[in-house]
Amino acid sequence: MIVAETSSLFLREMGPDDFGALHAVYSDALAMKHYPHPFDSAMTTAWSERSGKSYRTNGFGRWSTRGLVR
Repeated sequence: MIVAETSSLFLREMGPDDFGALHAVYSDALAMKHYPHPFDSAMTTAWSERSGKSYRTNGFGRWSTRGLVR
């Protein structure tokens, strides 16, 4: 897993442990208002699997991020 970290930012590849956080966002109607509809569990799983495949086949993909608290 690739990790990039600065004094105020942490980036890493997403993985299976991120499902809960991803689904909380993708199943939220307000967060997904510009999509046709919020995701159900199967749609979040498929999205996550496509992202994981991108790391393997393309060498890049979406990253998980968080700001570091000082």
